[in-house]
Amino acid sequence: MNFFETNNILTYQKRLQTNSKYRKNNPADQNIGKLIDETIFTPTNEWAELVSKKIPGLQTKKDTTWNISGNLKKYSWARVFLSSIGDRGIYFTLGVDGLSASIVIKIDFQRTGNLISDEHKVKIDRYLEDHPASVNIKAIDLINKDWDWLVNISKDFINKNSSTFNHLVDLLDSNWSRKTQSKINNRALNIILYGPPGTGKTYETIDLAVEIIDHKRSDKREVNKERFEKLREAKQIEFVTFHQNYTYEDFIVGIKPDINGDNDQLRFELKEGVFYRISKLAQANFEASQQGGQTEQIPFEEVFDELMKPLLENQEILFSTARGLPFNIIGPTASGKSVRLRVSTGAIHDISKGTLKRYFEGEEYNTNRPSYYEPIVNWLKEKSKRSITLATPLKNFVLIIDEINRANISRVFGELITLLEEDKRIGNKFSLKISLPNVGSFGIPPNLYIIGTMNTADKSLALLDIALRRRFDFIYTKPDTTLLSESVGTILTDINKGIREHHKSADFLIGHAYFINKTEDELPSVFNNRVIPLLMEYFGGNIKIVTEILKKARVNVTSDKITDQLIVTK
Repeated sequence: MNFFETNNILTYQKRLQTNSKYRKNNPADQNIGKLIDETIFTPTNEWAELVSKKIPGLQTKKDTTWNISGNLKKYSWARVFLSSIGDRGIYFTLGVDGLSASIVIKIDFQRTGNLISDEHKVKIDRYLEDHPASVNIKAIDLINKDWDWLVNISKDFINKNSSTFNHLVDLLDSNWSRKTQSKINNRALNIILYGPPGTGKTYETIDLAVEIIDHKRSDKREVNKERFEKLREAKQIEFVTFHQNYTYEDFIVGIKPDINGDNDQLRFELKEGVFYRISKLAQANFEASQQGGQTEQIPFEEVFDELMKPLLENQEILFSTARGLPFNIIGPTASGKSVRLRVSTGAIHDISKGTLKRYFEGEEYNTNRPSYYEPIVNWLKEKSKRSITLATPLKNFVLIIDEINRANISRVFGELITLLEEDKRIGNKFSLKISLPNVGSFGIPPNLYIIGTMNTADKSLALLDIALRRRFDFIYTKPDTTLLSESVGTILTDINKGIREHHKSADFLIGHAYFINKTEDELPSVFNNRVIPLLMEYFGGNIKIVTEILKKARVNVTSDKITDQLIVTK
């Protein structure tokens, strides 16, 4: 498939400017229609296909050349969206704007039809006014570009604007759940996996962290684990376990003794906590992605050719010196190695293309005609900045907090509780920053995800206060007997039924992780060393209740006559 050509896009523009209808029986219309279809609409669809191959899970929606009234459409578009979301009327749109003769990448929505209500159309329009998400590339800037260049720009645009896309999807349906539907960024920013012990909460954080960063996860655990470790090495993932002595200074920033000092004097140094470190890394990436990367300079030859275009059509280009004296470039010399000027006195001078190139590339002016070289070089340099370069790709970062409720949450998070909210994150409309002692201003970037785990059975630990609780999405993890053999799954189900029958809440169930990959020979050890001690703790050492629960689950349990210790045998 041929890449978009500047001349074809300009032909498309000229045809639109005539505002004439398509006549099926007119050979001229048939020819122009075929040309535009082959050079504009078909490549647009190919573009969407190439982008969908770069980002797994994307689905494409394509358009035709002429509308039902027989008019040539003013915009050639193809749309991409996530298959898991379906066609909800919000799209990443790729296309050619015929009126402005430019390539366009943007977030758009279906403005006609009933797929989106009028009320939501107004809300989406207002949001896009405040959060513009589009890139325009003039047809002239496509010279010497190719599919890889355009597809990479498109991919980075989709990644960079995923939060805007997700927000618009949420606007359509307040019941649209981030917990159960896969989107571009997949999850809410703050998540806590909670449930009874042994339900795989910590196990799930590894797969979930990989999915948040890569926008996908493998079906193979070992693949996810290997990727998880690589992301930790790249400092995109941090893992910490809370405990009763964990403090604000450990988590964010604080002053601690310098135990590695060179002398015997007691010294203190500033220590950055795990949350502060990963927040700063995420913030640096977010800010770089918003700046559009470093400006790429178009090569001299390409810009010089643009200078020559009107001259080859016998047109002159007017310039002026720093003192305001006009002069005209009237054309290239016969050899093409110099440019011919006519100055204000009428005299003709030649200036070297090679010298222009040296000055363009940064060499200091060393000529008897700097007043003529300088304005031309400045024009060339300005034109060289018109290219669109890839922004720094927006990356997601994940902080995993295992056993989040084992610490004094309010004390550890401190004033950061307010900053955790999505609309308070850096870059959002109501973003907030706080001033931290010794390190200055601090905010939480929108590309930092927090995953916590919470064991609901451990009631000796502090519960999350309401202020923090409302800032997290809570995802319940329950015992899953489908991961066990049928016989072991039945035993676990019966044990959990017995726990509930003795008036314990679902917080005190036993999870499947205790039994995964255990053979029949290993089951007595699992019961004696792990399950029975846990049940004894649940029921305050009441041997009668624990024995009753196990026997109803057909577990062969006996009691030691001297110690009263419960023992399971084969």
